[in-house]
Amino acid sequence: MRLPGPITFDRIFIWLAVLTLLAAYVLGYTRRDRELLPLLAAQVPDVGDFTKIGTRPLLLKAGPHAPSDCAGYYVISRAGGWGGPLHIAGQIDERGYIRNIYVLDHNETLSFFYRMENRGFFSQFLGKHVSAPLLPGRDIDTVTQATVSSQAFAEAIRRGGHRVGREIFGIAIPEETRPWRVGWKEGLPLLLFVLAGVCAKKKLRYGRYLIMGSAMVGLGIVLNASLSIAHFGALLLGYFPRLSDNLFWWLLVGGAGLSVLLLKKNLYCYALCPFGNLQEFNFKLSRINLSLPPGLGRVFRVLPYLLTWAALMVIVLRRNPAAGAFEPFPTLFGLEGLEIQWLVLSSVILGTFFMGRFFCRYFCPVGCALDVLLIIRCRRFGRSPAERENIE
Repeated sequence: MRLPGPITFDRIFIWLAVLTLLAAYVLGYTRRDRELLPLLAAQVPDVGDFTKIGTRPLLLKAGPHAPSDCAGYYVISRAGGWGGPLHIAGQIDERGYIRNIYVLDHNETLSFFYRMENRGFFSQFLGKHVSAPLLPGRDIDTVTQATVSSQAFAEAIRRGGHRVGREIFGIAIPEETRPWRVGWKEGLPLLLFVLAGVCAKKKLRYGRYLIMGSAMVGLGIVLNASLSIAHFGALLLGYFPRLSDNLFWWLLVGGAGLSVLLLKKNLYCYALCPFGNLQEFNFKLSRINLSLPPGLGRVFRVLPYLLTWAALMVIVLRRNPAAGAFEPFPTLFGLEGLEIQWLVLSSVILGTFFMGRFFCRYFCPVGCALDVLLIIRCRRFGRSPAERENIE
């Protein structure tokens, strides 16, 4: 099979990247099903054998020889989180009270998950009866900067608990109809995208700075909701969160993609990315402009594409969007992370004082993915990459 167009190193690299991603996707798909029962057994080894008494969700009863603290019913349920599906197991005692919660697997950003654990999110469910609403905002508190993840875990626990209440204890628990959640948080990305589009069109320099500051505070500090390669990985794997529960997710991801496809402008990197905006402000404060040697600079310009490819390979092989996310900004804006994450973040922030948008230029997979989408968009409509408008 001949490649269309002239054979160049760039084209060979692109085809190899696409083919290896397709192969990894197929391999990851064939290994997608994980046995949940062994994951539960590993966390409660003293139970011994389980007796299956129901499916969808999986409902189990501890064996007769299980110790008293492990006795009762276990229900494994699923929900869709910020990064994809997650599975929770709940232990229900003989009186219908939640005794323990076990996280079997999840695809959430680790900084979000650590924040939930450190804030005692899961302990809220302990001691509650299966007939309780178990709804965020009613008898369960969500965790700031991990709201979507909190709601997803709560949904999984609620589904499992209510199933036990109906099937085992015969309680008539009504189905809760959750209304659409529309508030300032959902309106923020929409407003910022619209204003950024106006500023880019009219070339309003100071208007852009105002939007950058607002995005850094609103999307970064308050919500810790920057775009990540995990979002693109979730779409690639077909993990589409429910629109009624995750309208903010759709507005942020959809706004970034639609601004490229419809307006031919990367508005997210232009003014909305909190970490990119912080880098630009740091660079303007220092006024130090270092540059890499020409040879090294050419190598580093390819680095974002290699890192993006590697991140997507990890995501599709493990079928976990969060597995390939290496961006440092969740640690910065969430103030949660491992020592190595803080070390990487400190190094990156130091570099931003000496090179404009240091991380964006040489490491960022989100900017790389949007740039590739912009190249495809321009070529599809008869424009070469050299002709596409640069709005940065």
